[in-house]
Amino acid sequence: IKTVYGSIDAKMIDPIQDGSISLYSVYEYVDLSIPENIKSKMQLNTTYGEVYTDLDLEVTKDKTSNEHYGSQIEAMINGGGVDINITATYSKIYLRSN
Repeated sequence: IKTVYGSIDAKMIDPIQDGSISLYSVYEYVDLSIPENIKSKMQLNTTYGEVYTDLDLEVTKDKTSNEHYGSQIEAMINGGGVDINITATYSKIYLRSN
């Protein structure tokens, strides 16, 4: 899913997924709710926003800026699995558990 001026609100119900998932918003937020038992490898990117989550992420790479906004985080949930890529260039990323 890609949008320039709109936000993305998504809720994943079934944790079984064969392909990768990509959510990309330029000027608005991305809010994704996923099951706690999903197995996933995640990439969370924001240039001028922040990342918020209530999930227990196994962070493998974190390029969070200490002086400015912005994050590039690679993480796994439950040992890794389906690729989930989330980008919100000028806004926030919310990653929640169902």
